[in-house]
Amino acid sequence: MRRGRTRAFADPDGLAALGQLLVQTTPATRRLVLQVAGLLQATGAPAIIAPFHAAAREALDTERTLEQRVDALGLLAHAPFSLLAPAGRQLLAANQPLDLQLATFNALTLADDPGVGPLLLAGWNHYSPQAQAAALDALFRRQDRLRALLTAIEQKSIPVPGFDAGRRNQLLTNPDADIRRRAEALLSHAPVDPDRQPLLDRYRQALSGPRDPARGREVFRANCSSCHQLEGVGIVRGPELIAATQGRADETLLLDILEPSAQITVGYRTYQIVTRDGAIFSGILTGESATSVTLPDEDGFPQTLLRKDIASMEASDVSIMPANFADVLEPAAVADLLAYLRAIAHAGPGPVLTLFDDDPGFAELLTEGDGTATVVTTERYAGTASLLITPPQRFAAQLGTWNHPIVEHPDSGSYRYLRFAWKAPAAEGVMLELAASGEWPPADQPLRRYVAGQNTTGWAARSLASQPPADWTVVTVDLWRDFGAFTLTGLAPTALGGSAYFDQLQLLQQPDPNGTVGAATPP
Repeated sequence: MRRGRTRAFADPDGLAALGQLLVQTTPATRRLVLQVAGLLQATGAPAIIAPFHAAAREALDTERTLEQRVDALGLLAHAPFSLLAPAGRQLLAANQPLDLQLATFNALTLADDPGVGPLLLAGWNHYSPQAQAAALDALFRRQDRLRALLTAIEQKSIPVPGFDAGRRNQLLTNPDADIRRRAEALLSHAPVDPDRQPLLDRYRQALSGPRDPARGREVFRANCSSCHQLEGVGIVRGPELIAATQGRADETLLLDILEPSAQITVGYRTYQIVTRDGAIFSGILTGESATSVTLPDEDGFPQTLLRKDIASMEASDVSIMPANFADVLEPAAVADLLAYLRAIAHAGPGPVLTLFDDDPGFAELLTEGDGTATVVTTERYAGTASLLITPPQRFAAQLGTWNHPIVEHPDSGSYRYLRFAWKAPAAEGVMLELAASGEWPPADQPLRRYVAGQNTTGWAARSLASQPPADWTVVTVDLWRDFGAFTLTGLAPTALGGSAYFDQLQLLQQPDPNGTVGAATPP
């Protein structure tokens, strides 16, 4: 059909058949149906457009169940943008269930209309941390959306998001010269009050002098450990510092310390919430679920607000990090602190390598799949957060700079065992698939796939349990024994028939001293 010439197709039975396929089949087939409809010049036919109108009404219908509304969004994701956009604006409101918001972001991600970027950015300051992470994921999928993002930052309609190293690199090394130029201007330095310039110059001069990482450790423990954790010391309330140092110059990190509100990592903004009865609450969101958000009250105790009771929610442009470090720390102390962070970051892998624990940017690295990936604080096995996957999966065959050899006798930089925690109380099954050298295993071989519960994928996998984990379950598997030597470069956390959580993914050189290595069996 692509190679030939087609006339407008008007047969009512044929169009009705296409319309039925839109409603009663998979996302992949829906895309094919729309391609066929386009080739037949029939995308505006009532039989094709009517299911999308029905899906928009159902997604907005609060009398429907959450599952029905999310399912409707699955179809609406393939609708013309003129239908998707009005529904999307309403479904991204803070009082909508979180799962519905995430499904809306997923639907908008699939759209190729230039209006997607401005639509996503219009509600930025009203999004919760998980919603902001999902919005960033969608924005970084297309070049036109990156241009819209940079425009919003330049016009100060949104603050500079706290980009992780991967996002920053995607902007600064973008093949589009205009995106590179604009990103460099925005990210190479934070805006500085001219009155503070002499002060900042003093701290910059200290960076060229001698530095003592041991003294920097003491500076960290005395001044930073109330919000950050390193080497097992401190409380995790702020961003992960080692990830924040990677690929960033010392002068940029210096500005992060002395001008903390210039760029705030997603997930660490202060929110002001006004409820429908006029009450006002403010603080960092310490948790959020499909139907509620949690933040501390004035005494530090957690308080939970139902989303349906929220009239407005807006993120502040002021960081929780103190802005008076220049009054507390001498330039030499800051230089020592940066030396300590660099020393920890370059210490190299040890007998345990953590692939994921609490990093809020990890979900953004899983760039493919029809499901969603979100780092959430409402469920966790350890630390402060876990990775939430909605069906079917999110994945990346090359995840960042992963290049981890799996061998029989590991030494420095190589590993043999994988330990992780997972939980899927509402799912039929849960799976973890591993990529080797950027390649996924064959579908018909139980190679580099582990599953618990019912395997509904059609892909052969090694079974770890006959039932999905109803509560947090720690699994340690012998990768070399199960699959032989390979180089781990990516993974695909998969949820089967319901959402699944993953936490504390780690590579080990030795068997888990706190548990028995799981015995995986092929199907």
